Amino acid sequence: QRADYQLTIFDINGRKVRTLHNGNLPSGERNFQWNAIDETGKNVSSGIYLAVLQSRSSIQKLKIVYVK
Repeated sequence: QRADYQLTIFDINGRKVRTLHNGNLPSGERNFQWNAIDETGKNVSSGIYLAVLQSRSSIQKLKIVYVK
């Protein structure tokens, strides 16, 4: 079964840093990698970020501590 998901990275202040996925995914385990680059192509600063995976029926959040 497939479903629509959006995976977005936010900074500690709630600003969107980058959208890693926005669209349909088949069911099952998936792995995503973020190279610490924002949507403008710039490297992000060290800090705390939040990965948010959202579907129509759920939201999951994961705290990321990024150190250069």
